Amino acid sequence: MFAARRPDETVTAELTKNMIEAILKSFDSLAAPNGTVTVQFRDNALYVANGSGPLEFVGLATLPAALDYIK
Repeated sequence: MFAARRPDETVTAELTKNMIEAILKSFDSLAAPNGTVTVQFRDNALYVANGSGPLEFVGLATLPAALDYIK
């Protein structure tokens, strides 16, 4: 895996075991021809870009602050 590194940027993400298992379960259908998947994190949620349509929701690590009242 090669990535452009910008020393002034840090990305932190919370992943649950269920998220990893969901990606593994459908990895072959989500993977690009080169055998990789592209993930995006938005508001504590993990999405996989499948290349042929909209992003696929994988899971939510924690509720966004705006939904804290649900706890």
